[in-house]
Amino acid sequence: MSASPYDVIRVTASNASEYTQDGTNSWIVGSPGCADAVLIDPGPDDPVHLASVEAELERRDMRLSDVIVTHAHDDHLGNLWRVALRQPEVRLHSLFTGLPGCIETSFGELRVIPTPGHTHDSVMVWGEEAGVLFTGDTALGDGPTMIDYPDGSATDYLTSLETALALPGLRAVHPGHGRSRKDAYEVLGWNLAHRRARVDRVREVADQLHRDAERIVDHCYPGVAPALRPAALQNTQAALEHLFPSSTGR
Repeated sequence: MSASPYDVIRVTASNASEYTQDGTNSWIVGSPGCADAVLIDPGPDDPVHLASVEAELERRDMRLSDVIVTHAHDDHLGNLWRVALRQPEVRLHSLFTGLPGCIETSFGELRVIPTPGHTHDSVMVWGEEAGVLFTGDTALGDGPTMIDYPDGSATDYLTSLETALALPGLRAVHPGHGRSRKDAYEVLGWNLAHRRARVDRVREVADQLHRDAERIVDHCYPGVAPALRPAALQNTQAALEHLFPSSTGR
C-alpha cells in the first residue's frame, strides 16, 4: 500500500488516570496547508488542551472544518463547546448534533461507523485510503476497555469488534487512550478474545454465585484496585445481561 495520503497527529490531554491511561487523545487528520482538517475527539473541558490542538493546526497551516466525537463521555466531548464558541463555522458531529455516514475532504473520505458497546453511541472513524481506524474507547492502545453498563452492552461490543475486524486493509489503530498500533487486526482480535473470555468466565460461575454481580467480581477480578472496581462491576453486569437478557429487564 502506498504512503498515507494525509497526516495523523496525536494531541494528548493532561488527564491521565486509571481509566484514561496517559490521557485522552485528540486526533488531527489532514494535509499541510489544507482548509478542511478534521479533529476526532476535542477532549476534556480544558482550554489548555484545546490551545495545544490549535497550535498543532497552526504549525501545519491547517484549518479545521469538522469535529467528530466518538462517544459522549466528558473526556472526549468536554471541549466541544469551546470549539463551537471559538470557531462557529466548524461543523460539529456528535450524538447531540447528528453524525454523518462519511465526511468528504480534499485529502480523502472519512467514514463514520456505528460501533456501540463501550457506550450506546460509540463510533469509529475509518480512513480507508490510508488504512487507519480511529477507535475511540472501543479499542485502546494497551489493555482492555470497559463496558459502560447500562448505557453500554457486551452484546453490542462483541458485534462491533467483529464489524471492525471485517474492514479491509487496516494498517493502524489510533485509539481514544494510549499509543497508536500498527498491528491493527491483532489489537482488535485481542479485544474480541478478551471480552469473550470474560463473558465465558462469568458464565462458569454465574449460577453458583446466584448471578450476584458483586460476588462475581470478587471471584473473577481478585485483587482489583479499588479505583477500578466500578469498571469491573459494570463489565460483569454487562456480561450477565449478555448471557441472561430476560433476567435483566433489558
